[in-house]
Amino acid sequence: MFVQIAIIDVLKELGIAFDGIIGFSSGDIAAGYADGTLTHEQSLLIARGVEVAMSNSGLPELKMAIVGMSWEEAKADRPQGISLAIQNSPNAVTITGYADVMDTYLATLTARGIFTVELATGGHGGHTPLAEPNRKQLCDSLRDVLPVPVPKTERWVNKRDEAEYISGPVGLEYFFDIWAKPFLFHDCLKKIPSGSLVLEVGRKPVLQSFLTASLGSSRTRLTVTPSSGDKLKHFIDVVGQLHLAGFSPQVNIIYPPIKLPILMTTQLPSPISQEAQEAGSVNLKNVTKLKIQSQSLHGKLFLLIGNTTCSSLSRRRFAQSKQPPKFNWTEWVGNFTRRVFLDPNFGSVW
Repeated sequence: MFVQIAIIDVLKELGIAFDGIIGFSSGDIAAGYADGTLTHEQSLLIARGVEVAMSNSGLPELKMAIVGMSWEEAKADRPQGISLAIQNSPNAVTITGYADVMDTYLATLTARGIFTVELATGGHGGHTPLAEPNRKQLCDSLRDVLPVPVPKTERWVNKRDEAEYISGPVGLEYFFDIWAKPFLFHDCLKKIPSGSLVLEVGRKPVLQSFLTASLGSSRTRLTVTPSSGDKLKHFIDVVGQLHLAGFSPQVNIIYPPIKLPILMTTQLPSPISQEAQEAGSVNLKNVTKLKIQSQSLHGKLFLLIGNTTCSSLSRRRFAQSKQPPKFNWTEWVGNFTRRVFLDPNFGSVW
């Protein structure tokens, strides 16, 4: 959750405006922050509150898995003790249930030649009606964080169960439902118009296969963080692609302010190549005006925020952490943002 909120802050500082926002599972809390509905403090405390409730729920061991079935097929096929959790794509569904029942059912599906993959959730399960007994406890514990429901904008898209898309104010009940109700991700993606650009925000780009199955090639897809390699370089590349697509990021905030006057021999940054500068063919005397024209290639920008995947160890650390008095959440997130992009070893825990 911290990574997602940190990246959203950077995108906002770059002046990137989102036409639509979809939060995948627990990423819906960060979606509330991206929408402007929640503050830093509310987002992080609600995320922590859900983790605390899950860790102290008293539920038996649960498991989650992705199976290669449609929503309708999985609904008709699942045995007692297993519920549908997430509609990932037309032919992939996440299910959740008691560990022993899940083990038996997954073995049966594998024997039938149906794709299955178990998720590492540390013995916890999300999007399950088994969480309902904990509703009052969680909502009461966070009443000071979000005393009354707050209005959301229409750009924040969510759909649970098979009801209508959610609209109107959202409160603590809404965020508890991340734990207790199914999430129809594939249906939410139908709200993305053809020709849009979809930007995935998360610790890793884990949703691309679902996007390919659901959106095809009619929407361009970018991921803010790479699966491996230089995270900062990858992010700068993404900013460049957003510029070429016509979304006009304010890249001047990335660089230190220029102190005038400057020497006439000062070398230019890209787009003039470093090789050309070193060859002496380019300096400020030869360049009177440089203007990059960008063409709007995409109609809308949709932000897709991935969920938080915690190991059982990091989940316990998060649940047991304490909030210091007079904590400056904005300053903390700013420091965290710098670590996300500049520390190559950062992110292994969260």
